[in-house]
Amino acid sequence: MTAREAALAKRMEEAQAILAAADRDAAADERERDLDRAKMVAPPDAGDYGHDWPERRCAAADREHSKDDRAASHDDRIHLTEGSDPDDA
Repeated sequence: MTAREAALAKRMEEAQAILAAADRDAAADERERDLDRAKMVAPPDAGDYGHDWPERRCAAADREHSKDDRAASHDDRIHLTEGSDPDDA
């Protein structure tokens, strides 16, 4: 029973880490939208709207790749641990 509780606790920690990463991704996306909106409605003399789009696109792509990497890693962990305990079936 102790081993099962320890395994459950470990899976819960991993799930919490995945959820925390998703929250950070969502917050970063929201900051990007807010920044873009603020620059779009700023007076024309406030700067060049869109001059930083290439860098922002790269940052968004990096966040998306990071999400994909975490999802693949999670799937790998599930695959590696599947069936390791006969009672899990």
